[in-house]
Amino acid sequence: MSELESATKVLTRAVDLDNNHRYKEALICYQEGTNLLMLALKKETDSTKRLALRQKLDEYLSRGEVIKPLVQNLSEKHHERIEVKDGERGYCYKKIFEKCLFGNLTEVRVEDPYVRTHHQIQNFVRFCELLVHVSSMKKIKLLTGQHQDRSMQAEKFQKLTDSLKQCGITLDISYSDTLHDREITFDNGWVVKIGRGLDMFKPVKDNCSVGHFDHSLRACHETTIDLYKNG
Repeated sequence: MSELESATKVLTRAVDLDNNHRYKEALICYQEGTNLLMLALKKETDSTKRLALRQKLDEYLSRGEVIKPLVQNLSEKHHERIEVKDGERGYCYKKIFEKCLFGNLTEVRVEDPYVRTHHQIQNFVRFCELLVHVSSMKKIKLLTGQHQDRSMQAEKFQKLTDSLKQCGITLDISYSDTLHDREITFDNGWVVKIGRGLDMFKPVKDNCSVGHFDHSLRACHETTIDLYKNG
C-alpha cells in the first residue's frame, strides 16, 4: 500500500471519529494521516497532483489545530461559567452543549422540575434532537415534576418516547414532587447546570415570528450556565 493510500485510509478514519466527537482518537489519526500525506507529497512529481495534495494537507492540518483545545479539555478539570443577561440573544442548545457531545457518549440524564407545559416539553424535544445526532447515544433519562394535567403530559412524553425509539434511543421518564435543582449529566464526564433549566428562552409573539424555530434569535431570561468536566 502506497503512502497516499495509507494516508487516505487513516484520514478517512480521522474524519469519521471527528464527526462522532471522538476528538482524542481523531487527533491521533489526523497527525498520522498528515505525516503519511507529507511523504506522498514529497514523492509526487506531477505539479497538478502536488497542488491538490498540498490543499488537502493544509485542510487536515488546520482541522487538527482546531480540535487540539478540545482534546486538552478531556485531560483537565474544566469549569466554565456563562452569565446570560436578561433579553440577550445568541444562545441555543447547540451552542451551549456542543462541547459536551464528544467521545463515547451513550447516556444523558436531565433533572429539571419544569418540563411540564407544552412549550417546556417542546424545549426538551429540541434538546433530544441535538442528542440524536450523537451516533453513540443510547439512552436519555428525564426526572421532572408532574403537570396538573397528567394525561396531557404523559401523552406528549409517550409520543416522544416512540419517536426516539425509531432513532435507537430509549427515553426513561420519572417524576419528583420535591425536585428543585436543574442539572444535566452526560456519561462522558460533563455536567451542566442552568439556573432556569432548559426553559431559558422568552416566548416569541407567535409561531410566525423570527425565533420561533431558531432559539439563537430569541431573547433569553437572565440565568447562569455552569459547565463542569472532570478529566
